[in-house]
Amino acid sequence: KGSSPPVRRGEFVRAYLAAAVSEEKACLGRLSYMESKQQRLIMLRMSFCRKVMHIQRLVPTSEHADVLRDYDDCLVAAVEDLLVGRGRFTDLAKLKVHIPAALGGIGVDSAAARADACYYSSFTSAYFRLTALDPDWVGSLHETAAAGLHAPFAALSAARSRLCTTPGMQALLQKLSVHDRPRRAQGKIMNLKLAAEVADLLRTLPAREVTVFNASAEAPHLVSISAGGDPNLRVPNDVLTTHLAMRLSVTQIIPSPFTGAATTTSERCPACGEHHVNAHLDGSLSCGPGGTALTTPWHDDIARVFHHVARCVGIPATLEPASVDADSNIRTDIRLSGVSTRRADVYADVITYELTQPDTYDKEAAQPGRSADRAEVVKFNKHFASVVASNRKNELKPVAVSEYGTVGPQGMELVDIIVSRAHDPTSMKTYMMRRLAVVTATHTHRRLHGRVRGHVPLRPAAERAADPGPPDLVADDVTEQTASADDAMTMEEREGVGLGAGDAALVPDDDGARRGGCAARGACAGCAGA
Repeated sequence: KGSSPPVRRGEFVRAYLAAAVSEEKACLGRLSYMESKQQRLIMLRMSFCRKVMHIQRLVPTSEHADVLRDYDDCLVAAVEDLLVGRGRFTDLAKLKVHIPAALGGIGVDSAAARADACYYSSFTSAYFRLTALDPDWVGSLHETAAAGLHAPFAALSAARSRLCTTPGMQALLQKLSVHDRPRRAQGKIMNLKLAAEVADLLRTLPAREVTVFNASAEAPHLVSISAGGDPNLRVPNDVLTTHLAMRLSVTQIIPSPFTGAATTTSERCPACGEHHVNAHLDGSLSCGPGGTALTTPWHDDIARVFHHVARCVGIPATLEPASVDADSNIRTDIRLSGVSTRRADVYADVITYELTQPDTYDKEAAQPGRSADRAEVVKFNKHFASVVASNRKNELKPVAVSEYGTVGPQGMELVDIIVSRAHDPTSMKTYMMRRLAVVTATHTHRRLHGRVRGHVPLRPAAERAADPGPPDLVADDVTEQTASADDAMTMEEREGVGLGAGDAALVPDDDGARRGGCAARGACAGCAGA
């Protein structure tokens, strides 16, 4: 901005805020000229949704919520523009736009929702610092506030009262100190507030939407990709549209007036051609008549990413190794030499599965991760005997990947084993999870909208494994995904925040808003709570 934000109140502040919003809306209207939808999404998440934050940190803006909601509506319209060709943009989809990616949304901040957090965190930070510089100032401030002559302090008290309606907020605000920078304090407040709102929302949703929410929260990696030059992280427009529709619970096809709502199962299945799926195309990925060959390219590319990253960090890795059991032809997808707990080999086998199936909605919503556990058990029972046949010190790690990009617990253990050998494990884990997310989104789109049906001839596994993989990583491919950050907070916190024993910066959009499941085990910036 060429001019500084206002320091006055009343109509002047409203006029200034309205002028700033009007200017940003004009810029937002030109966003559709960008050819790449992925770049448009990055601009929305990293730039446009924060355009008036500098004003909100200086003056209270909650009393001008109508102006802020007008800008939020424009942000939602810009996201809706990314889903042209899919179904109706529902009220639930509009809510998910402003929910952090690590809680199941897109992570486009709401200017209206953060108004109190912005002002409170900024005022509190300034208060602590002024207290340290001039202790006598505190007494004069409270005397003026008690007389009702200090409008900013009164606005602070009102903002605190509104924030404390969230359970646990009062305890959090009492812990804030001079060591919490304004953006960090704002992030803590908003993470708690949004987590409580999402928890309340989940209690009102049907089983399918709860399943989608949980899966999207476990896999925020695709939408959190930041700008960079790595071609492996570029997402075509149609692939991104399909993935966003899945995350936002928007139908993949527009239901005809005769079939009605998306809950009916009279739409044509892209796998078999029969009319037995709903408008979300649930069940089509696992449709039996579609043939195993249709999931093989997805399966192979997942294995190829694991193999490629393992070799990049110096682990001797073999793709499609021969069976270790002389009496069996059962083979796994990957062998990592000398990395098991007892200095033996780790064998991995990939299985892809469909999470959103009509007959498993209720079970998956009640027990998140149930489908991943069952898929891992299938692979473990198939391969364990042959893996330990030659050496009982060998280990088997099944890798279960769903269409949302979630990876099962044993697959995540394998990821941790691989990235632990990297110079910067946190950045490498972020990069690897985003590579896996791009591969999954690409093949899911091809299955849903690729118009491919029936069986196709499969090449032998050894021949498929011999295909040249992607080019080797360079330093910038990994570091640019966290150095520029998924949230502006990172630039403030990069030198002072670590994860576990490491000292790499965390990305708040991926880590701070998360429910904490991955943080305890050294999670990456792409799966641990913007």
